[in-house]
Amino acid sequence: MEIVLSKFELLCFSVWFGAAIWVSFISGFVMFKTLPRHMFGRVQAKLFPRYFGLSAVCLAGLGAVTLLDLRLGEPIETVKVAALAIATLGVLFNMLYLEPRATEIMFTRHELERALELGGQTDAEEHARRQQAARENPELARLNAAFGKLHGISSATNLLVVIAGLALLMFVG
Repeated sequence: MEIVLSKFELLCFSVWFGAAIWVSFISGFVMFKTLPRHMFGRVQAKLFPRYFGLSAVCLAGLGAVTLLDLRLGEPIETVKVAALAIATLGVLFNMLYLEPRATEIMFTRHELERALELGGQTDAEEHARRQQAARENPELARLNAAFGKLHGISSATNLLVVIAGLALLMFVG
């Protein structure tokens, strides 16, 4: 039983943590640098729900294994459970609250930007045009601020989840 649980635990952790590293530090940066903003946003809107869903399933698997193998009273178990709880709560917060709201605001912003003929490019000139439009259009400025706030909280939450994953790494396998 121990070997099977250990392999299952390793599988759950590896899939989740590998996806977290890939999405957080590689794919997002590559897409941001190469895709026009609106296309990047559409891809992220499809990618993030799947990423958070996969993370939730893998963390649920880790949680089940942890509960089956829990040795109460050992300080190291407290760290493991705390790291797993932080990761799970962070993923659920992103999946159920932050991502849907940020995506909704992003698509509303995209509509306004298209009406203002903005958002289709990746270059610095386009960025300057968007900044100027935000100074002249209070609704665009409001949407930018709301999206920036949610995106910042989501990114910080995701970073906390990755840090919790590093703590969990000490206990897997």
